Amino acid sequence: MKKALSLMLTMCMVLSLFATFVVSASAEGTNLAEGKSYVTSQLYRQGGKDVGWGWDENAAIAYPDENEKSLTDGVYAPADSNYLDPVWAGFSQDPVYKEVGYHTITVDLGAKSAISEAVVYIASGTQGNGIGASGSSVEVFVSDDNTSWTSIGSVEGAAATDVDYVALSVKAAASGRYVQFRLVRGGWLFVSEVAVYEGAAVQA
Repeated sequence: MKKALSLMLTMCMVLSLFATFVVSASAEGTNLAEGKSYVTSQLYRQGGKDVGWGWDENAAIAYPDENEKSLTDGVYAPADSNYLDPVWAGFSQDPVYKEVGYHTITVDLGAKSAISEAVVYIASGTQGNGIGASGSSVEVFVSDDNTSWTSIGSVEGAAATDVDYVALSVKAAASGRYVQFRLVRGGWLFVSEVAVYEGAAVQA
């Protein structure tokens, strides 16, 4: 009888620990944007020899978004990356930016979803060549129809010289199918990834 009671108590403890583990794992949150489709405003098109570093609509994109999937593929910039690494997509002052004052990355989550945090990962000061987070900012908007937008908050970037990217994170209780990041640049703006969480972010 004592052995049976002891066995039952042990099983209860194991089940309790398992339940705690499951709750903790689920509480970390899910990146709703991973693998989802998105559209961006124009990436930087480097001018020809007569234009220098100016904008040239007919030129090739200098720092492209590989296969138009790299910003939601779950791959973050490695510690030893630089701006030539295909993990980065590069933005500069295209004509639309000069008109409206921001770049956009708009993610389609596929269905209306509860959102607690939206994060954009941008290159920091370690990249050199005028690339950095200082002077940059992001404002995040949500929409059910990709037409009417509601701001859920904004955050400014800060100078960082000891890391390859910084996370600009906006936390708010919101919902929507579409999440739009409106990015203001302080210099060259390079983006590695965007993420949208329904729980706490798991990528620092």
